[in-house]
Amino acid sequence: MNTISGMERGYNDYSSLFSGNSSRSGDIMNGISFSELNMIKVGAYKKLADNYYGNKQTLTHNKTEKEKAEHKAEVKSLSESKSIATSLKNAAAELKKENFADRESAIKKVQSFVNSYNQTIKAADSTDNNSILRRTVGLAETTSSVRKLLKNAGISIEKDNTLKLDTERFKKADLSALKSVFNGNLSYSDRVAGTASAMANIASNKINSLSGKLYNHTGSYYRSNYVTKIDKAV
Repeated sequence: MNTISGMERGYNDYSSLFSGNSSRSGDIMNGISFSELNMIKVGAYKKLADNYYGNKQTLTHNKTEKEKAEHKAEVKSLSESKSIATSLKNAAAELKKENFADRESAIKKVQSFVNSYNQTIKAADSTDNNSILRRTVGLAETTSSVRKLLKNAGISIEKDNTLKLDTERFKKADLSALKSVFNGNLSYSDRVAGTASAMANIASNKINSLSGKLYNHTGSYYRSNYVTKIDKAV
């Protein structure tokens, strides 16, 4: 599906580059060593990239209407996953620095966190991205591991792995109990924020890969996108 016209010309350069190491060239897609990866970055990869931009093709070229619709639906699903994960990351980050002096104000922030968390858990039902699914499972496991601490803070875990906030119990919760759950590095909030950030990045990278972009915002290339193109060209 992810084919790019003109890749055959780039493949000739690719083959000649690795011809001196024929025993490994057949297995390159099964496990790329650091030295091979570096050669791809500085040599064959550049030629393939030049070929790609020179022809100004996109990954949707020659796709059927059904494939285009599936592509669009996948990008939409990933965009939603990215948005939900980003909201959770931000809500968790807010609680890391909350002092809980004003309980009424804190309740709004905790409820926002709970809502974002629940959205993230429910979104797993509509995604086929295994990396995001694994992070969602990890998120639920992290939450389950601090079940008792959350209960002391007025938060319970439902049967469907979503959270529920008991505002009255939260108001009466001991300040130290709240801070132990939400404040600082390595706290529950910190761990959730880290997982949510990873989920948002996974979705973002996959969207860019599907759109045919070769580089991310740091200047690094999308390895999964590149390997797919080499694979199809060969």
